[in-house]
Amino acid sequence: MKKIGVILIFAIAAFLFVGCGDDGTALRWDNQSNVDLKDVVWKSSGSVNQEWTGTVADERQTDYKLITKLAGEGECLFDTGGPAIISLSPGEGVVSASTNSAIIEKDADATLIIDGAVTK
Repeated sequence: MKKIGVILIFAIAAFLFVGCGDDGTALRWDNQSNVDLKDVVWKSSGSVNQEWTGTVADERQTDYKLITKLAGEGECLFDTGGPAIISLSPGEGVVSASTNSAIIEKDADATLIIDGAVTK
Protein backbone atom coordinates (compact mmCIF):
# COMPACT_ATOMS: atom_id res chain seq x y z
CA MET A 1 0.00 0.00 0.00
CA LYS A 2 2.87 2.39 0.80
CA LYS A 3 4.43 1.67 -2.60
CA ILE A 4 1.22 2.65 -4.39
CA GLY A 5 0.99 5.85 -2.34
CA VAL A 6 4.58 6.82 -3.16
CA ILE A 7 4.07 6.03 -6.85
CA LEU A 8 0.91 8.15 -6.90
CA ILE A 9 2.72 11.08 -5.29
CA PHE A 10 5.49 10.92 -7.91
CA ALA A 11 2.95 10.57 -10.72
CA ILE A 12 1.02 13.63 -9.53
CA ALA A 13 4.22 15.66 -9.13
CA ALA A 14 5.35 14.72 -12.64
CA PHE A 15 1.96 15.67 -14.05
CA LEU A 16 2.11 19.09 -12.36
CA PHE A 17 5.61 19.81 -13.70
CA VAL A 18 4.57 18.91 -17.25
CA GLY A 19 1.47 21.12 -16.94
CA CYS A 20 3.53 24.17 -15.92
CA GLY A 21 5.51 24.34 -19.16
CA ASP A 22 6.30 27.41 -21.23
CA ASP A 23 3.42 28.41 -23.50
CA GLY A 24 5.57 30.67 -25.71
CA THR A 25 5.20 34.28 -26.75
CA ALA A 26 1.82 35.44 -28.02
CA LEU A 27 0.93 38.67 -29.82
CA ARG A 28 -2.28 40.48 -30.59
CA TRP A 29 -3.03 43.82 -32.27
CA ASP A 30 -5.16 46.64 -30.87
CA ASN A 31 -6.40 48.85 -33.72
CA GLN A 32 -6.68 52.46 -32.53
CA SER A 33 -5.92 54.01 -35.95
CA ASN A 34 -9.40 55.44 -36.66
CA VAL A 35 -9.68 53.24 -39.79
CA ASP A 36 -10.50 49.59 -40.41
CA LEU A 37 -7.46 47.48 -41.34
CA LYS A 38 -7.05 43.94 -42.63
CA ASP A 39 -4.55 41.13 -43.08
CA VAL A 40 -2.10 42.21 -40.37
CA VAL A 41 1.28 40.40 -40.41
CA TRP A 42 4.24 40.18 -38.02
CA LYS A 43 7.44 40.03 -40.06
CA SER A 44 11.05 39.53 -39.06
CA SER A 45 13.99 39.91 -41.46
CA GLY A 46 11.55 40.15 -44.36
CA SER A 47 9.77 36.85 -43.60
CA VAL A 48 6.23 36.52 -42.28
CA ASN A 49 6.31 35.03 -38.79
CA GLN A 50 2.55 35.19 -38.09
CA GLU A 51 -0.55 36.57 -39.80
CA TRP A 52 -4.05 37.63 -38.82
CA THR A 53 -6.33 37.43 -41.85
CA GLY A 54 -9.55 39.36 -42.12
CA THR A 55 -10.65 42.81 -41.01
CA VAL A 56 -9.62 44.40 -37.72
CA ALA A 57 -12.17 47.15 -37.18
CA ASP A 58 -11.13 50.40 -35.52
CA GLU A 59 -11.10 50.10 -31.71
CA ARG A 60 -11.03 46.29 -31.92
CA GLN A 61 -8.37 43.70 -31.07
CA THR A 62 -7.24 40.55 -32.82
CA ASP A 63 -6.92 37.20 -31.09
CA TYR A 64 -3.56 36.24 -29.59
CA LYS A 65 -1.34 34.11 -31.83
CA LEU A 66 2.02 32.53 -31.03
CA ILE A 67 5.10 34.15 -32.54
CA THR A 68 8.65 32.85 -32.68
CA LYS A 69 10.47 36.10 -33.54
CA LEU A 70 10.61 38.72 -30.77
CA ALA A 71 11.85 41.58 -32.97
CA GLY A 72 9.90 42.49 -36.07
CA GLU A 73 7.62 44.80 -37.99
CA GLY A 74 3.90 45.06 -38.50
CA GLU A 75 2.33 45.39 -41.92
CA CYS A 76 -1.26 45.45 -43.10
CA LEU A 77 -3.72 46.69 -45.69
CA PHE A 78 -6.52 49.20 -45.46
CA ASP A 79 -9.90 47.50 -45.44
CA THR A 80 -10.35 48.90 -48.96
CA GLY A 81 -7.29 46.91 -50.12
CA GLY A 82 -4.46 49.43 -50.39
CA PRO A 83 -1.20 48.95 -48.44
CA ALA A 84 -0.86 50.90 -45.19
CA ILE A 85 2.13 52.22 -43.28
CA ILE A 86 1.28 51.79 -39.61
CA SER A 87 2.69 53.40 -36.50
CA LEU A 88 2.87 51.39 -33.30
CA SER A 89 2.80 52.11 -29.59
CA PRO A 90 3.82 49.60 -26.93
CA GLY A 91 1.13 47.83 -24.98
CA GLU A 92 1.39 45.11 -22.38
CA GLY A 93 4.36 42.77 -22.90
CA VAL A 94 6.16 45.03 -25.39
CA VAL A 95 9.75 46.06 -24.64
CA SER A 96 9.78 48.89 -27.22
CA ALA A 97 7.91 50.07 -30.29
CA SER A 98 8.56 52.76 -32.89
CA THR A 99 6.99 53.51 -36.27
CA ASN A 100 6.11 50.01 -37.54
CA SER A 101 8.67 47.91 -35.62
CA ALA A 102 8.77 46.50 -32.09
CA ILE A 103 10.51 44.17 -29.68
CA ILE A 104 8.27 41.78 -27.76
CA GLU A 105 8.98 40.42 -24.26
CA LYS A 106 9.84 36.71 -24.24
CA ASP A 107 7.02 34.42 -23.01
CA ALA A 108 4.60 37.36 -22.76
CA ASP A 109 1.05 37.78 -23.94
CA ALA A 110 1.83 41.03 -25.74
CA THR A 111 -0.37 43.72 -27.29
CA LEU A 112 0.85 46.09 -30.00
CA ILE A 113 -1.28 49.19 -30.45
CA ILE A 114 -1.73 50.42 -34.02
CA ASP A 115 -2.21 54.14 -33.39
CA GLY A 116 -1.96 55.38 -36.96
CA ALA A 117 -2.16 54.28 -40.58
CA VAL A 118 -1.31 56.20 -43.74
CA THR A 119 -1.22 55.29 -47.42
CA LYS A 120 1.99 53.57 -48.46
